[in-house]
Parts: sequence; C-alpha cells; structure tokens
Amino acid sequence: MRRTPVAVMLWSAVAAICAADRAVAADIEAHTRVVGQVRPSYYDGATEAPFWFYGDLGINRLPHGINGEGYFSLDENFGPNTGGGDFYTGVVRIPNAVTGLDMSLGRQFLSEGPRGSNNADAGRITYDASHAGVPLAVTVFGGQPTYFEPTYGSPSISQDEQMFGGRIVARGLTDTYANVGYLQYIRQGNILSQNVLTNVGHTFRGLPGQPLTYGYFSYDAEHNNIDMVRGGMSIFLLPPRLYYNVESTYYNPSLTGKRIPGDPNLRVDPLFDVFSVSDEFQAKNSLRYVFTRAFSVFANLGYQRYQNTQYDRTLKTAAHGVYTNGYLSGAGLHWLPGGDGLESVRLEYYGANGRGGNLNGGRFYYDNWVYDRIYFHVKVDVGYYEKITNQSGTVVATLLGLGYDLAPGLYCETYMEANHSPRFDADIRFGLNLIYNWAHRFQQRSAPAAARGGAGTAPGAPGTTGGA
Repeated sequence: MRRTPVAVMLWSAVAAICAADRAVAADIEAHTRVVGQVRPSYYDGATEAPFWFYGDLGINRLPHGINGEGYFSLDENFGPNTGGGDFYTGVVRIPNAVTGLDMSLGRQFLSEGPRGSNNADAGRITYDASHAGVPLAVTVFGGQPTYFEPTYGSPSISQDEQMFGGRIVARGLTDTYANVGYLQYIRQGNILSQNVLTNVGHTFRGLPGQPLTYGYFSYDAEHNNIDMVRGGMSIFLLPPRLYYNVESTYYNPSLTGKRIPGDPNLRVDPLFDVFSVSDEFQAKNSLRYVFTRAFSVFANLGYQRYQNTQYDRTLKTAAHGVYTNGYLSGAGLHWLPGGDGLESVRLEYYGANGRGGNLNGGRFYYDNWVYDRIYFHVKVDVGYYEKITNQSGTVVATLLGLGYDLAPGLYCETYMEANHSPRFDADIRFGLNLIYNWAHRFQQRSAPAAARGGAGTAPGAPGTTGGA
C-alpha cells in the first residue's frame, strides 16, 4: 500500500492539542499484536524468522466529542534481514461539529459502491436533517484510494486515482431501510465509472418467519451499463430452529461484447478482468438448523457463471472465451460439548467444481477455554484436488496452539504448523502470537485544589488525574 503523511499529520495534530491543553479529558487505548514464525524459506529452504507487529490505536472523549483511530503494521524477517511496514488507517472524526453534522478526515474505509469498501485518503461529511424535521441524512465524500500492492516490484496499476460521491439515507423507518447514492472513479485523468446506486430492504414482521428481503442496484452512467444487481431473502422456517438465506447477484464491470483494454489502468475492475471478459452471475443458498443451544448443523450451495478470459494470439489481447460454470458447496456441524461455550467443536465438508477441475475436503476445529487463563486449539484441513490437466494431489494443513493469559490484557500463545502440498516440500513451523490490549483514562482537572488533593476531593475521585 502507498505510504502517505496525511494520517500521521492528523494524529500529530491531535496529540498537540492534548499536550497544549492540560484540562483535556481523554480515553486512550491500544490493541497490539506480534506474530512470528520460524520456518524454511520458500525460495532456498534456508531457515527464516519473519515477525509482524500490528497496532490499533484509538483516542476518545476529546473536546466536542472528537475521536480518532489508526491501524498500522511493521514486519521484519530475521533470516534475510528484510522488512517494511504499512499504514492502513488513520482517521480523525468530529461528531456533531454543529448540530447534525459529522465529519471525518484521514485514511479511512468508505463503504460505498458495488465493489465493497474502499480504503482511501479522504474526507467525509454527513448531515442528519432529521434534527430539522426532515427524515433524511446526506453524506458527501471524496479522496484518493489506496491499494495493497506487491511487496516486490512496481505497482500493477497507477496510483493516480480519485473517487468522490454522495449518499442520501432515509431516516425514521422502523422495518425498512433505503438509500440512493452516486460514486465516480477517475484514474490518470480518465473517468472509469459513474455509478448511480440504490439499496433497499424490508422486514415483514407480520408474516410467519419474519422474512427480510433486500436488493441492490448499480447503474454505470459512463458506459450506459448495468454494473450490479443483487437480491435476496432471509427467513426463519420452523421458527426459531431453521434459518434460510437465498441470494443472487449479477455483476458486469466490463463493456459487454468488447475486448478487455490492454492497459490495466483503463479497466474498471482490473482484478475481475483477469479471469472474465464479460459478466458474472452468482447464486447461493445457506441454511442452519439449531437442535439445541449446544448443537447445530449448517449447509450451503453456491453457483456462478462467467465468460472465461481467453488470450487471442493474433491480436495479442484478451478476447471472448467460453462460459464457465462453477459450484461451491459445504456442510457441517457445530457442537458445544459442555453447553457453556468453553469448548467448541466444528466439523465441515467443502467442495468446489468448475471447468478447471474440482476440490473436495474437510476441516476440523477444536477450541478449549475450560481451564482458567489457558486457551488450547487445534485445526486440521485436508483437501484432495483434480485438475483439468490430469494432475491431482492431497493438501494437508494442521495447526496446534497453546495460549496463556499472562496478565490482564496480555496474552501469549505458541503454536506449531505442519503442512504438506505436492507443489512444496513438507514443512513444520513454530510460531509466537503475543497480544497486548491497553487502555488509560485521562480525567479533566476541575481546579488547582483538586489537583493537589485539597479539601472536598477524595483521591481517585472524579476531578483528579488517574488511570482506569
């Protein structure tokens, strides 16, 4: 992901405000994690020891309700002595800057558009007009998306990209939600898409099973193209024992009937265009039946159809290919032996079948919190695949972990992995997982006497500086 000083500057500004005003009351919290392994290298088989440090920092209760959050990672491989880092999010939020107006600025996730959330260096402003008697909330946003790119080598697509748009959400609805929006992407000065979005849903409380129906529609006005349509329903059958969900999606980010642009910077969805030249249809069903509070079973079946990308050797570009059908399936059970959640057993089957081959496998999970401050867990995954090239093989992945709560907020775990695949040599890895969660409350000083512990103020009472 690209580095940017924007979020760092925002966090520095918040820290400066706190330092300048000794009367500021704030809650500061940190969630940190260290993950490391000792394993043979994929490249030369030499022993390496990569470690990753993840940090999630937050601050709340600043003046005017200001709060902020940042998430980052650092990594170091002590074998070849390589390392790096990423800054995923760093955002400052100002709720109720004025009545009904919320603002956020920095690197943040924007849950807009047909392709899920965007991580962007952006600003967002939301005005809730219900304070003025109008049951609507209006959001506008804009910024520059950031992407996860290969660790080595140059970025696969240009980073000169912008996005902006808005959304209007209906307020005051009890069993219904509805919103409309607009989203535009620009890359290297070229407009990639202009999506007009609609998202609606309704729960029918008066019907048996209280079915929830929902739908999503996205139209690309730039290419006069239906970008995405999704519809589904969730319902309780034999309530409250059986839960069922059905959903289907049509997705077409490309220009149907035309070849994929050779320049990836001109593609609306570069990842999708890697395997499909046209559109895609998906449908899925899932159900869960609860026998008791400690035992339940589940099953799911999915189907997808898309036009497979095929390389045209004459034109030296991707062209139309054959339509490909694929299926995903799974079934399993979840059991809590003691009925109290301190032990958990999950057993499942999974399968995939398509033009390129098929895969069948099973997974087993066991988690144990029975003993005080001790966590023990096991995972076993075995799969057998057959490819269209007449290749086949069995893949095995296992994990065994044992953890202990060293102190409040401090957890340490050691684990071992044993893996086997026909494509790689069998290997055994040993690893460390260290988690530390920390929080501190700075309370506002109301008067010099309170700071000195004067009359009328008990030690540790509100109005003194202390930690929680």
